[in-house]
Amino acid sequence: MISNDSKFCSMCILEAHVKQILLERDRGTPFAYPLSAIILIKKVAQGLFEVGRQCDASEFLLCLLENMIQSSFGYVNNVPFKLQKETAISKIFQGMLERQIICCSCNKMTTIEEAFLDLSLVNISSNSIEYQLKQARSQPVLT
Repeated sequence: MISNDSKFCSMCILEAHVKQILLERDRGTPFAYPLSAIILIKKVAQGLFEVGRQCDASEFLLCLLENMIQSSFGYVNNVPFKLQKETAISKIFQGMLERQIICCSCNKMTTIEEAFLDLSLVNISSNSIEYQLKQARSQPVLT
């Protein structure tokens, strides 16, 4: 989600919010009014998070992380992926998934690397996390 407001910076708002929390803590105040966080939520999730619409914290975190990566480049369009993966946010939160696809006709194997900020797993209540990760990495076979 790209902000249309040239003065908006999600990293700056988060920094201001953390500073406010630390200042209030030093003053002995048990809470800080989250005005900057409210502004951040409204700007990052424009149209996605509305009253009556179901969205969860993981969706907001994904929007926030993508927005923070974009804010690193001043919300310029078409920033090469090579540069995007060098941001502090990408280095902390981004993973790489390697997929191998095998053709049934010629047995040629193609390897594709995909970047991700979140990885969805199938219901892990019945299986271990290790099993789920192996399933996510399984090799699809082209027919």
